[in-house]
Amino acid sequence: MGYLLSITAKFLEGVIISAGAHLTVTVTGIFFLAVPVTYASGAYVMVILQKAGLPLPPAVLLSVLFALGIALFFGFAYTKMSQDSYAVLTLASVVAADALLKSWNSVTGGVLGIAGIARPDFIQTLPALIVGQAFVTVLIIGLEYFLLKSSFGRRLRALKESKVALSSLGFSWKQAGRTVVILAGLLAAISGILTIWRIQYLDPSFSGIPLLLTTLTIAIMAHKPKTLYLAVATFLVVMVPELLRFFDFSSVILGHMRLLLYSVFVMLMIRTLSPKGLSADRSC
Repeated sequence: MGYLLSITAKFLEGVIISAGAHLTVTVTGIFFLAVPVTYASGAYVMVILQKAGLPLPPAVLLSVLFALGIALFFGFAYTKMSQDSYAVLTLASVVAADALLKSWNSVTGGVLGIAGIARPDFIQTLPALIVGQAFVTVLIIGLEYFLLKSSFGRRLRALKESKVALSSLGFSWKQAGRTVVILAGLLAAISGILTIWRIQYLDPSFSGIPLLLTTLTIAIMAHKPKTLYLAVATFLVVMVPELLRFFDFSSVILGHMRLLLYSVFVMLMIRTLSPKGLSADRSC
């Protein structure tokens, strides 16, 4: 039962963080690859402040504000750089953040990390935590649904097609891009905090390139601007690899098998989105 609850929690956390990647990479076409940075920063800042003696509510608030500051930086950078340069910057930030977390032993605990992280009093048990995560997930899914149906959502889709066309209609592509990048960063931070409350342990492996690959896989599979596609893609990426646990694979190669499975998912989606499939999709 505990295993099933843990997998359910991972699914809910995956939906929250992937909602931001869905809005940026899939809907808007912005290669915002720094999701693991805001994901880890929210969790690390909260835990470090708690260890320093700060009560939980202000620690959570300050961690979200810190992640917001990072997201604001990336949102501003998006308006000043080309798409390729922006992708390189955000990817490099993931590597830099990973190096910082591993080397700053006195604050982050280095590769050993930080253990004994306390949950809030009202979600001390895993079932209670899942109820809270489900509530947050429903709110975020609802937010994305109404956002995609709104005029702002249409601007985001237009931004993916042509910045010039969007500007010719009297809308600022810079404002739309900044907003969605900031939103993606905040969603990642929220997911990071919820994940830490589940595992109650924090080290550099918490985020980094593996998390980025997982999130991008979900974003690519959820290739349409619909929340249903996001939920289904998250289910496949999070739940299906768990079947590997029931086979007699060595623990050394289990993680590699997961990445291989993600690659298969992506290749299947590329096959689905062949030129014929794309033309059919545009005609809808």
